[in-house]
Amino acid sequence: MVSGGTVISDLNTMNNYFNSLSTEVSGLSGSWKGASYTNLSSKVEEMVSKYSGVISSEMNAFASACDLYVEYIQIKGEISSLQSDSEKNSGQIASLSAKLTELKNQIESLLAAAKGESLEGASSSTITTTSLGSLGTPTYGSFDERSFKASNGLTIRYYLYRPNYNGNLDTEGLPVMLYMHGGGNDNSWSGTLARGLSKELKNQTINPSGICIIPFVQNFGSSKTIPALKELCDEVVQTQKADPNRVSVSGHSYGAITTYRLINAFPNYFSAAIPISGFDKVTDAFKNVRVWAFNGELDHGQNTSNEGAKKAVNAINSIGGNAQLYTYERAGHGYVQDYTYQREFTSPDGDVTTPLEWAFRQVKS
Repeated sequence: MVSGGTVISDLNTMNNYFNSLSTEVSGLSGSWKGASYTNLSSKVEEMVSKYSGVISSEMNAFASACDLYVEYIQIKGEISSLQSDSEKNSGQIASLSAKLTELKNQIESLLAAAKGESLEGASSSTITTTSLGSLGTPTYGSFDERSFKASNGLTIRYYLYRPNYNGNLDTEGLPVMLYMHGGGNDNSWSGTLARGLSKELKNQTINPSGICIIPFVQNFGSSKTIPALKELCDEVVQTQKADPNRVSVSGHSYGAITTYRLINAFPNYFSAAIPISGFDKVTDAFKNVRVWAFNGELDHGQNTSNEGAKKAVNAINSIGGNAQLYTYERAGHGYVQDYTYQREFTSPDGDVTTPLEWAFRQVKS
């Protein structure tokens, strides 16, 4: 359970972390003595490139965790006051307790993110961005089963799709999409490929122009899941030499809810999002990612309703973000995931394309 001690401990951890950064930077600067102005300028630019993104991302995550912790304490106080007449207030107590659990998971994910990024991952090497239009039309490539173990110990089984351009599987500079299945019947290893984008890839009915990651999410509510999924994206981007400025995220139902949570936990990481039949809390993190949401008109579930999806999209636009919702008329919850990645729509950019190809061309600002 999150506590004041946890936050204080993490404050100490972050302080030690940034002290170690300072020591490393001091060591680097000492080695620059006697360098010419041109060489010195180049080394400074390299250092800024290496560290600024890491520090900014981790500090943003920690600040968000502290904000949520304040809300957590306030709700605990509300529950305590209601417990004087627990029988009369049982419904309200249950609702607030569920909110506490949700906040706990979000806080722990953010704290893990704040402590998690290694400096080795922030290489100053040149990023390759490959123009999809220059490659021609891909044919169906490889769809392999793989496994990844995150730094928090969580192991994720997943499928990796790589497109075939001119007879090879060269993925350097290509965009990446993380797509997550839903809960319920879809929350099994076999269910991972049963619906939506996963099914289209398995059946070879589409030829995506970029890389697709299809993980099996065993426990959407675990505090380990969000940071582990982000690490999985990092692993694929690094090993496939993909474009880190074009990493998009999508999912159906609980996968869509997790799409929102990933964006909240890692501001400035994703370039685009396609939540299907699901939504969650909107924060300032959504100012930096383009969103094209899909929902069924007759979906009335908690965190999946069409009315809720509208409110989430409106909230994103109200804070200066860029979001659009496509509503399937007379459709419920499950229908939406199968048709979204089969069809072309008029995109937020005004052209007619598939949601996947639209996501691949979005670039992180």
